Amino acid sequence: MLVAISLLAAIVVAIPLSIAAAHRPTLGKIILGIAAILQTVPSLALLVQRVFELAERAIVPRGLRITIK
Repeated sequence: MLVAISLLAAIVVAIPLSIAAAHRPTLGKIILGIAAILQTVPSLALLVQRVFELAERAIVPRGLRITIK
């Protein structure tokens, strides 16, 4: 049920935005820019989290270890 609701919400938002973007190229560029940011930010957050997890397990010489608090 949750998937159906989120899909319906996405369609309700996407169709008018895509029509507006087709009629106004400048608005279309703005919409695509915002969509790109919304897709990129979660990926970067997960990448940073994974890098820190791997860094915690890494064997680093004593003087080179960096701690983040």
